[in-house]
Amino acid sequence: MGLEKDFGSRWAIEHHADSLMKLAPLPAVESWRPTPTDTMIPRRIPDGLIDVKFRGHDEPTPLVFEIETQPSADADRQILEAILLVRLARRTFPDALLVLLKPAGQASVTGETRIVTPGGTVAGALRWHVIRLWEFQAEDLFALNDVDLAPWIPLTQTAQAAEPFLTRCRALIDAQAPPDVAEEMRVVTAVLGGVRYNKRLLETIFLGGRKLIDSPILNEAVKGLTDRATAAAFRKTVVRFLTKRFGGLPADIATQLDQVTDEHRLEELIDMAATCPDLAAFQSRL
Repeated sequence: MGLEKDFGSRWAIEHHADSLMKLAPLPAVESWRPTPTDTMIPRRIPDGLIDVKFRGHDEPTPLVFEIETQPSADADRQILEAILLVRLARRTFPDALLVLLKPAGQASVTGETRIVTPGGTVAGALRWHVIRLWEFQAEDLFALNDVDLAPWIPLTQTAQAAEPFLTRCRALIDAQAPPDVAEEMRVVTAVLGGVRYNKRLLETIFLGGRKLIDSPILNEAVKGLTDRATAAAFRKTVVRFLTKRFGGLPADIATQLDQVTDEHRLEELIDMAATCPDLAAFQSRL
């Protein structure tokens, strides 16, 4: 379920990040566009990253997302790491949204971290906004009549029974989603809805009874996520070899390396990183 949830979350961010922004106290948005996440430092990839232009600001700013199934201390750690990774890669602090899909007993997130180093020379605090989807009323979201919110509505609060409630979500998609994305949105809504509802009921309502596991859209997306994770791991290995051998990695080599996604080519680069006489020789073959 992990990769399926990752696909659903990332698809929703890449196509409809503005829907989540409507659930957060952000300034007015003039425009936004998704940004590839696997160009981050190849250690951990954020769930989503977009560049958003807020009204009254001349330049776009990065906005990072982490989507977690439920509250935990690890959720706070992951959004903190995502913020710091973007800071290192983009040289600016991003805005950040931590999105939680369902509650977990007494578990909670703090939405902040406080830092004081042992020597006391570095101190400060970082805070991020937390969206707890179960705290939103489904009727309030339905009232917005916005199909972009459809994948998240099944995780909000409702007094309706599961079947009529999910059928309303399906009707919203059928009525408003463009034909070229409607099937993807139904699949994503079924995937995310699986955090809360019976899988067979979701498959019946959103896929006409077909199994999620048989969905070409889902299978292709999961393969894509696996391939991206493998490429990121290979790039990490190249960076580790070069850093250990030569003491660092110039920014221009790191930028060129970020563009390599082919698995076989990355395997060749691992061998080169382990055997090249110097960084210039590695870059000449990169």
